[in-house]
Amino acid sequence: MSSTSSIDWILWQLVDSAFPTGSFAHSSGLEIAVQTNFIHDRASLESFIIMQLQQSLHSFVPFVMQSWSENIEEFENADRVCNATLSNHVVSRASKSQGIALLGTVQTSFPEYNILKKKELLAKGLHGHFAPVFGYVCKSLQVPLATSVRMFMFMLVRSLISSAVRLNVIGPIDAQALTHKISIQAEDLIAPTLEAQTAPKLYQTSPILDLQQGSHDRLYSRLFNS
Repeated sequence: MSSTSSIDWILWQLVDSAFPTGSFAHSSGLEIAVQTNFIHDRASLESFIIMQLQQSLHSFVPFVMQSWSENIEEFENADRVCNATLSNHVVSRASKSQGIALLGTVQTSFPEYNILKKKELLAKGLHGHFAPVFGYVCKSLQVPLATSVRMFMFMLVRSLISSAVRLNVIGPIDAQALTHKISIQAEDLIAPTLEAQTAPKLYQTSPILDLQQGSHDRLYSRLFNS
């Protein structure tokens, strides 16, 4: 099998919803946005997802890009800084849960690659946040940087859309149409970063989203962990 074909198969496996990273247990604040009527129709759902993409571009993509490095110290530094900047306890908890799950699943699924083990990560005093782990894993699996960033953003959209379908905000067919529409906007959003091959500045773009996500544990009844 050629190296290009091998990478394609790895990509398809990583973005497969059956790949167990725990992402479908989290709604990234969408559930509380629905319960507080911040999301109430297709248009408000679309606006929410775009806000999430903008937020992720500056809150998480910098860590993905920093960790996509031959030098494992870049991953270690990114994980520590990510932990320091995620003061929102709900987001931090979800990030560590998904990061550890991704690392363990990749390590088991692709044994021919030298992937850091969970016990090694913890022994280093690291936290295993999702964005740094994602960048580290993609580099280890020889996934190109631009593809890694696009895949990270796609998985966010996929998770949000799936959550919206399960919460009965949108139907499954309409959800696919919305995914396609948002993918065009997402590409425009990340294109300058990919062209410059420089990580965007790290900052908070939407305090409202952060407040909503942090309030998730206050919900009386909930389907998702975040």
